[in-house]
Amino acid sequence: MKNYNKMKNKRVLSTRQQKLLAKKIIEYFFNNPHANSSKEMEEKFNINQVFIRKTISEELKRRLNNTDRIRKT
Repeated sequence: MKNYNKMKNKRVLSTRQQKLLAKKIIEYFFNNPHANSSKEMEEKFNINQVFIRKTISEELKRRLNNTDRIRKT
């Protein structure tokens, strides 16, 4: 019940809003290394930690794949 109440105040976003917010989260993550914990970003963007972690994880995977692709050529 405690987690439900915590999530109750979070925003529900459309797909377009999620993409825009993901860009902001990624930019914030890389530009603010001193304040890029998921808890701090959760408070700043008013979104749950799962979305933040998933967004950052996908971006890091994408960057790793690009790096691997470049190194192979």
